[in-house]
Amino acid sequence: MATTSSWVAHASREPSAGMIVALHEWIDDSVRLATATPGSCPFLADAVFAGIVAHTDRALHKRRQRPTFLSSKPCGLTALAGHGLRPMCDVIAHDEYGPEDLLVEHTGGASTLAEAIARATSAERSALVPVFTESEFMDADLFHLHTSRLLDPRDSGVVIPFMIVPGGQTDQDAQDREDVVRASGFTSYTFECDWEDFTLEDHTRLALLMEDVLDDIIQIKADAAARVLTFQPLWPLVEMRSTTPLA
Repeated sequence: MATTSSWVAHASREPSAGMIVALHEWIDDSVRLATATPGSCPFLADAVFAGIVAHTDRALHKRRQRPTFLSSKPCGLTALAGHGLRPMCDVIAHDEYGPEDLLVEHTGGASTLAEAIARATSAERSALVPVFTESEFMDADLFHLHTSRLLDPRDSGVVIPFMIVPGGQTDQDAQDREDVVRASGFTSYTFECDWEDFTLEDHTRLALLMEDVLDDIIQIKADAAARVLTFQPLWPLVEMRSTTPLA
């Protein structure tokens, strides 16, 4: 497992057309298989969540990082069943690093963001990817556990949060959310799409957004290592916004 000191910038940013198609097919297969399999993982049966997994895994794989995804959704898989291989092991026929399991953990009723931050400030050094709804993030009782200011830019692990934001909101709703995001020590990276019609162009946009997110994290880590940070940084938080209300 790579340590956080291995976070480096990459010159190549935009994935090839073939990679985009492969990711699109992996997401379709994930949703189809999980939906058709009794007792499967609902996290992988949702196109939004499967898209987060595929694109985050691609961006982290090239940096030799292995993500752990955190979901509050209950899972029907047994402890020994596992969630299959990580997407890049399927997409790349002969991955030089060999097969690696997809790591998805289910927190039950606990906040995935609070769990990720707590683990990143302890001994955990893998990339932690909590996925949560807007209402979970906006819970005032959890504000003190959702702040990125608990993270030490130099010594803590990396948290890459994803917030699921339904469509049909007012401008005031959006402003209230952004106020809390910034007060919590994050800055928003917004991806908006019609989940009922996720196109190849949408995949390309999401892939490039993930490059921006990781470049931001890399810069924070580099500045912290060089001891040139003069203030607490705003860490990236990805808002997955639907153009229509989610079911």
